[in-house]
Amino acid sequence: MLRDITPVRQLARLYRAILSAAESLATLSAHSQQPAPASAPAPTPAPAPVVQYFDARPRLDANEAEIRRLSTEVERLKTLTRHLRLQSASMDNRPFLIEGNVPGFEPFAFEIHRAGDAYISTELEATGIWEPLETSVITRLSRPGDFVLDIGGNIGWYSVLLSKVLGPAGQIITFEPDPRNFAMLSRNLERVRGGAIATPLQKAVSDAEGTLKLFLSPDNLGDHRIFSDGTERPTIEVPTATLDAILADASRLPDLVKSDAQGSEARIFRGAQGLFSKGWRPIFLMEFWPFGLTNSGDDPMWLWGQLAGMGYQMFELTEARSTLLSIDELRVRSEITDRLSPTSGSFINLVAIPSGSDRLTSIEDLVAR
Repeated sequence: MLRDITPVRQLARLYRAILSAAESLATLSAHSQQPAPASAPAPTPAPAPVVQYFDARPRLDANEAEIRRLSTEVERLKTLTRHLRLQSASMDNRPFLIEGNVPGFEPFAFEIHRAGDAYISTELEATGIWEPLETSVITRLSRPGDFVLDIGGNIGWYSVLLSKVLGPAGQIITFEPDPRNFAMLSRNLERVRGGAIATPLQKAVSDAEGTLKLFLSPDNLGDHRIFSDGTERPTIEVPTATLDAILADASRLPDLVKSDAQGSEARIFRGAQGLFSKGWRPIFLMEFWPFGLTNSGDDPMWLWGQLAGMGYQMFELTEARSTLLSIDELRVRSEITDRLSPTSGSFINLVAIPSGSDRLTSIEDLVAR
């Protein structure tokens, strides 16, 4: 379809953004040309002139809202123009590159899916950033020289940023079982200059070594699962590994683990019991998805209990807010019967900080008071 061809798709989005910006300018212009209401004539007789004041606040408020909207559209225009410049000579057999724009980082080329990915690639194409709050949190919690695991790496957004933060003294292992995502992830990591020692592995992390059936989403390439949700999905067999096995001979253990594995988090924890028993307590940024956990055969509260039992301090991270919320077991149990019930399909992300960790200070300003 024409709308899936680059740069035609980019040009269409650029055109829509220009129209939106033009509408904001027209609104501001119309406001500026509206005369103020005429003052009522001074009462007669009167000892002195009576001054009638025009209340400009409603118009100023409207102008301020339009200016904010215009500013947003201008930034969107800048992003789309940069992306179009990257794609202007692109053909279907060449990488679809966008410019990643993350506060605190130099702009960087990042490859996304050309079509068929309704969320991650589409959002990156439009804005140049994915999950701004989680991106900020994970890069703040990481330090140069760290060892990090990225479980469910997709096309490598977090792995690329983490590699830049960790630097050449750092190390990152990224797990992604889907072949298309894995190939793109590997290319994105290869583009990083001066980054960490990066090892992409085409495996799913689980509670046993072997293979699993991966159910592929046809339009959300970040939603491949190890369980059937009752819909018709193509499947592939993928190799699995446990953290206990992968890290058995490691000279050091990871400082931070990011996991977005679509309901596999309890299995990942079961496959790391040996490491936990020896005192391993990394920072975790992980999805907590009762629907996925339940359909994978696990109890969501078992996973919560694992973290709580190891003394973690936990925060809820959702992109709809700009802050982190402290969360405890009482609230989680309440939410699982309501907003986060397995039937709702809703999820949150958990930021789990080990007891006594000094890294909490790096995100304290994001914690709601």
